[in-house]
Amino acid sequence: MSTVYPQVGGYPQYPQYTPPAYRLYDVGAVFLAAFLGSPLAGTVLIASNYRKLGQGGNGILALILGAAASAGLILMGLKTAMSPTVASIVLFVCTGLAARELQGNVISTHVAWGGQLYSKWRAVGVALLTTLVLGLAAAGYLYYTGQLQNIIAQFQTPTHVLTIGTKDQIVYSGTATQNDATALGNALKTAGYFQDTGVTVLLNKTASSTTISFVVQDGAWNNAADVSAFETIVRGVASSVGGLPIDMRLVNTALVVEKDETIQ
Repeated sequence: MSTVYPQVGGYPQYPQYTPPAYRLYDVGAVFLAAFLGSPLAGTVLIASNYRKLGQGGNGILALILGAAASAGLILMGLKTAMSPTVASIVLFVCTGLAARELQGNVISTHVAWGGQLYSKWRAVGVALLTTLVLGLAAAGYLYYTGQLQNIIAQFQTPTHVLTIGTKDQIVYSGTATQNDATALGNALKTAGYFQDTGVTVLLNKTASSTTISFVVQDGAWNNAADVSAFETIVRGVASSVGGLPIDMRLVNTALVVEKDETIQ
């Protein structure tokens, strides 16, 4: 049965649609937010659109995926020496394309009906706020794992590098002196650890502690035999830096601490 519209002057009077009262973020805003503030920022805008459209469940799923992707990028930057740049670009593009695929038609219809869009500046604000939240989360992770203090110490305490032979290095800081570094380097040569192959060891001394950190290949901290070997080395060279106890650390190539124990 067809709809019959009233006529005025011989012409049918079609109903007038009221423009939507809410605003949406367009695909360009999602791209911009994801570029400036990580995939999470982009998915915050996607979730906002879903909420306005009455699809809150889809919005929550978008936020979860965005948060997981952003957390993965942060952990990649903190835990490995590999730059997360390529992964960031891929996820940024994927976030924008997801917005276009999932909401592009809805946004176009919204505009066609007279609906308004949020300003791109609002998207920039969301990106900046998201970056702040992620930065605080990363700082909290570093604090919880004890790495924040090490980073602060690196900025507060100058470091010096002593080359043993032609390639092996002692990076010393705190109250450690060049004589301490030289003594440790010679002891490591005697122990057979320094063989002029480009090995790096970090020495830090304070008024209350001495720390020797070995830069090792990924996974060495999970190998019981390797850990035991480093414990033996530390005991053997302890007298060169003032004796035990010594805080022994195994760090990855990004200088992130993977294992920390005190040798008595």
